[in-house]
Amino acid sequence: WKKCLYVISESLDQCFVGSWVFAQSPTTRATICGRISDILQDVNGVVLVVLENFQVLSSRDEVYGMPVLVRRDSETTFSIVTGKDIKFNFNVQHDCYTAKCEPSGVRLRRQERVESDQTENFIIHNSLDRFFINSHGFHNAHLLRETLPRDLLAPIPLFDNREEKHHELATALRETQASRKVAAANKKRARAQDDNDAEEEETPAPKKRKKSKAKRGRTIPPTESMVVNRSKRQVKPTAKAKAAAAAAAAAAEESEEEAEESSSDDSGDNANVLQYASDSMNYSD
Repeated sequence: WKKCLYVISESLDQCFVGSWVFAQSPTTRATICGRISDILQDVNGVVLVVLENFQVLSSRDEVYGMPVLVRRDSETTFSIVTGKDIKFNFNVQHDCYTAKCEPSGVRLRRQERVESDQTENFIIHNSLDRFFINSHGFHNAHLLRETLPRDLLAPIPLFDNREEKHHELATALRETQASRKVAAANKKRARAQDDNDAEEEETPAPKKRKKSKAKRGRTIPPTESMVVNRSKRQVKPTAKAKAAAAAAAAAAEESEEEAEESSSDDSGDNANVLQYASDSMNYSD
């Protein structure tokens, strides 16, 4: 026989040694529950799984409300099933509340798979073979609900009479809202009254500030310049500015001459037109 690391279940889960699984009994063909103790394989390839038997109680835990796993008659028994009879694995937690487990262990903290110099506490479980089926987990939740009875997994209502509790909370909420509205109205009315009182009060006249003796006796001398004892600045044109002014004056003179010539030409043309008109009149006579 060879020892194996894991076995593949019907749900295609890798079930290692120490995993909690549901399996089918080879004798009664009933569904049994247990923890894998060993996985063996013979020379022909037949896989046998040794299960440590546990049973599911018919009632939930009073504190956590989850299904409970205990040993049969408080005895350690085993069952041998084939690898094909393993259905699926599920999550199980130890009942530390009942066993009163405490974080009394100390170990080195691992960081990126390397042990560091820092230490941390961890819980050491006491020897109480009482476990919970984690019905809040998502892994194989549908298979777990198909296997266990409905009363072990059905949601537990928070209140017995939901409608009555709803009306009770609604009534309390209405009273709270009404009291808040009254308080807000009173606060608004008081604020408006304070504003009216503040407007009716006379505001005191602002006091005139007296000038200091230094400012009262100081006088500024009337000067043409902004700076005391400095003559007014005179702007002198540059050579470039003078040349530009001369060019502008010459252009103005040329334009005046052209205007005079054009006016003289126009007067001559007008005289010729009048002479032509008089000649034409004499010819017609």
